Amino acid sequence: MTDTNDAQTKPQVDMGEIGLKLAELYHLRDEEFCASANEKNRKIKRLVDELLKIIPDPSTCNENIKAQLHYYIGKTWDALPSYQKDAETHLSKAVKFNPSLHDAWLCLGHSYWKNDNLPRALECLQTAVELAPQDKCALREMARVLRLSGTNPQERKESVEQSVETAKKAVGIDLKDGNSWYVLGNCYLSFFINTINTSYLKQSMKGYQQAIANGQTGNPDLLYNQAVVYKYMGKLTEACDGFESAFQTDLSLLAALESCLAVRQLLANLDKRIKTKGGIPHRNLERQLTSMQAEGSSKAVDKLGMTFQPMTYFTDPKKPEEEAAKENTPPPTAESGSGSKNKNAVIATGKDKKAPVEYKTTLNVKILNLCSREGETPVSYAVIDKNQVAGAMMVFCVGPAAIKEGDELWIPDPTITKFDATVAPFKNPAVIPPTMSQSMRDLLTEGTQYNFNLLTVANPCTILVNGKPIPPERLLLPQMTVHAFT
Repeated sequence: MTDTNDAQTKPQVDMGEIGLKLAELYHLRDEEFCASANEKNRKIKRLVDELLKIIPDPSTCNENIKAQLHYYIGKTWDALPSYQKDAETHLSKAVKFNPSLHDAWLCLGHSYWKNDNLPRALECLQTAVELAPQDKCALREMARVLRLSGTNPQERKESVEQSVETAKKAVGIDLKDGNSWYVLGNCYLSFFINTINTSYLKQSMKGYQQAIANGQTGNPDLLYNQAVVYKYMGKLTEACDGFESAFQTDLSLLAALESCLAVRQLLANLDKRIKTKGGIPHRNLERQLTSMQAEGSSKAVDKLGMTFQPMTYFTDPKKPEEEAAKENTPPPTAESGSGSKNKNAVIATGKDKKAPVEYKTTLNVKILNLCSREGETPVSYAVIDKNQVAGAMMVFCVGPAAIKEGDELWIPDPTITKFDATVAPFKNPAVIPPTMSQSMRDLLTEGTQYNFNLLTVANPCTILVNGKPIPPERLLLPQMTVHAFT
């Protein structure tokens, strides 16, 4: 029999009030956006302090609610932007007191993720999925951690593949859940980052479009990531609009404004270099172009196992079905893109030299100028063909020394599109930070028409630079940096 006096000393706990406060806290964290990150963090900290005051010490409460109270305390601490040891401590106690407390495993996985302990995070989320296999939230969180896991290129690729399959399961449970579609889009974007196969860009875009169609219109991270995909696809005006929308949705997301400005600067630089043909005097340019070879070096072609066919130029018409068929050209392997020397780095050319890869046509161009900023992906150049038709070129997976100004390139079966669009003025100039220079402000607020040919090279292993393939040590895979649990 329970001692009456002892029972009376136990604090009365209003679980309903705690639950409502927690819901308010997480709505603020996940759904509301402020003018600055500091303002939002102050609001979160105030709600965290209020919650911690009304949640009693679990050690003073009845055994049957100790696990739940530890979970509430841990979840409250975990709402703060940075890792909190108190969150991990209380959530660990929650699952110890009640190993079947599914929500605590979920939250503990998130806490481990914030502490950059991905293996432990994955263990917790796998347990949560085992406890509730049809819980789309658990599947989403597991997909998010999987796409960041792996200690080497092969492990990362396998983890991203698993993340895609896990996100697909979450989508399959509820086709109308925009958040699940958003996570799937992110997983496909990670897949592209790890393989540079452009078909995954299309899958990523489909995920984002479905997410927006199902209620995620106000998610600034989604709008930002979608803009990144547009940029990788060479749709630079859409990228500008997307980055701007992300910033307008969350004014503390300065990375979106910076990215919007970077794309506008890139377009302006490309346009200037193309119109002036790199600023090279006419006679010098004619002399350089006259020296261009009619086809790639036969020795280099033999090394690559390629058969080059008749030349094409920027002015030649392109058949859409032929361009679509090339998009799934095998990309550089993760190993060859990691920067390590790899004898098998040239992977798109066929290993049997007796059976060379045959291409229908080849584009021969000379590099006029490097137009992108250091570290930017893809790397963008102004180029010109033998007919003195200048255009833009975007190349993935190359380091800064792989292609230089003045280099001559041979590109088999080139993917060339016509970039003909207007970049609209910034919709709300009032939100542009006052510290921005006038020249940068003008770039944002003025609309500009662009018209040039855009050449995209997803797989640099298929091209020749000055008659030679790009050395493996100069190939790189782009890196994805994740700043939020999204």
